[in-house]
Amino acid sequence: MVRQIVLGDCIDRLMNDVEAGSVDLVYLDPPFFSNRQYEVIWKDRFETASFRDRWEGGIETYVSWLVDRLRVCHRVLKDTGVLVCHLDWHSSHYIKVELDRLFGYSHFVNEIVWRRIQAPKGMNPTSFDVADDRLLVYRKGEKYTFNVQYRPLDKYEVEKTFPSVDAAGRRYSTRPLIASNTQGGKSPMYEYKGFTPPRRWLMTEENLREIDRKGRIHWPDREGGLPRQIQYADESKGKRIDTVWNDIKPIPSQSKERMGYPTQKPLALLERIIKTFTTNDSLVLDPFCGCGTTIHAAHRLHRNWIGIDVSPVAVDLMRRRLVEHENLMAGRDFTIEGIPTSEDSLLEMNPTQFADWCCQRLGGTPNPVRVGDMGVDGWDRDGDPIQVKQHKKAIGRNVVDNFNAAIRREGKTKGSIVALSFGKGARGEAARLLREEGLEIVLVEATDLLSEQEKSFQEFLSNHDFGLGRWVS
Repeated sequence: MVRQIVLGDCIDRLMNDVEAGSVDLVYLDPPFFSNRQYEVIWKDRFETASFRDRWEGGIETYVSWLVDRLRVCHRVLKDTGVLVCHLDWHSSHYIKVELDRLFGYSHFVNEIVWRRIQAPKGMNPTSFDVADDRLLVYRKGEKYTFNVQYRPLDKYEVEKTFPSVDAAGRRYSTRPLIASNTQGGKSPMYEYKGFTPPRRWLMTEENLREIDRKGRIHWPDREGGLPRQIQYADESKGKRIDTVWNDIKPIPSQSKERMGYPTQKPLALLERIIKTFTTNDSLVLDPFCGCGTTIHAAHRLHRNWIGIDVSPVAVDLMRRRLVEHENLMAGRDFTIEGIPTSEDSLLEMNPTQFADWCCQRLGGTPNPVRVGDMGVDGWDRDGDPIQVKQHKKAIGRNVVDNFNAAIRREGKTKGSIVALSFGKGARGEAARLLREEGLEIVLVEATDLLSEQEKSFQEFLSNHDFGLGRWVS
């Protein structure tokens, strides 16, 4: 059984931690090349900043960045595996060319159009409103899993497809039991209940007797009429899904499914993809897992799964989602890899990622401004400023003095500095400011936040009353 949430850049993780040829389905929903200056994505400026860097280099930079990651996705796919790449109109045609090169033009399976907006605003006076995303599907080898999917018929389709109604009020239609003039070949010829057809039957006598036993043969009232097979509407599989998906709605703003993640996709969308291209116990991988919709859907469908994301905030959100919605427990039902567990791992983090992680651990919100933040890296749950320092050397008095000015600019009387260690000068100045000026600067050692991870999660569990607290180590 494989159930893993992984913090890190997928290009590194897939090269080093996932076995080549081990994955049945890769679904990736990378940041779209939309030239939009996203605000903070789930309160995570590390992710936002890295997205922006890719855009500023132009489409060539974006394509090169994504192709590097598509290559490692190709590496981990089984020969029978499938990749589904979710994009919008800005880059889908560029990426399709690259996927043709990577997988081979003949290994392109489908381009699926998903109608992600049900009611476009209709405000553009010079072009049609864009209401869809594109899903590019590729197979790695000659054979792959494909399970036909159906959707329920709507009222109009039921009435059109099943126009007749029997004595019990059941809608039905009929189809031929006897070959047309152009059919025949190996179809059998035999007499049934005294009736000899003018042409061959479309099934064996054994199968014909079976459907007759079920009352599924409609015998004609008029002379010369031919018997036909009855098909009931309430037994229909529905309409076979094609490449236009307009039946999966976006997530309503008040839905319990909504996590607040701007790029969140509906659970039904991922369930359809996973059902189509995998079977029970297949391994599903999402290298841009975000708020965890893919791994949530995979778990519900009894698949193995790996979810990777570069954002520590997203990783924590995935963990909470699995606990809240599926009563799963980290360490018991799934593993989390890449979360910092020591001073060395804190030092190895990207500086912006480290700052965001510290703000999150304090229950706060990172500052979306990366350059020129005026000494404020975020704000705690009370709105008081937070400053984060990642130096191995102990923080001195000058840092406290500078943060004092930042707190006053914010009109506050309290703030927190997070660092790996503090010198006597920093501690002394913080004590003096509190004693003489009534300004409180809380000095937080980052290593204390490592244990705070589990403490805050324990609090989350108790607040939701899952009765699972005993499993937290």
